[in-house]
Amino acid sequence: MLYKYLIVLVATFLVAFPSFAHGASGYLGSCRNVRLNSQYRETLDAECKNNGGSYRAASIYLPSCLGNTNGVLVSPGSGYQNSCRDCAYQPGGVFYCQCKNRAGTWKTSRVNTNGFIGNFNGLLRC
Repeated sequence: MLYKYLIVLVATFLVAFPSFAHGASGYLGSCRNVRLNSQYRETLDAECKNNGGSYRAASIYLPSCLGNTNGVLVSPGSGYQNSCRDCAYQPGGVFYCQCKNRAGTWKTSRVNTNGFIGNFNGLLRC
């Protein structure tokens, strides 16, 4: 019986607050024209749906989400730009860079941004 009430409560919450229905990741399902900003290469720009179904301009500063741990891009983390270079974004959410490891060697590292960036009412968040 308690289980039934819990399901009703969760369903009511998702209807009342639909921005949470996008979850903490998976922005690619509700955003389009995703690209790195041409001037600020650490910023990801997109057009994302808000709760009303309209698309709006959205961006996220990737160093607030990503770090470099021994040559590997990691999330959660921060400040990757201090030890990574030649970064690029590929369609499908893949972000990659040359990142320096503890030995000082540059290694290619890739991360799927769709796994840690979400669309919250038309805003990108990690």
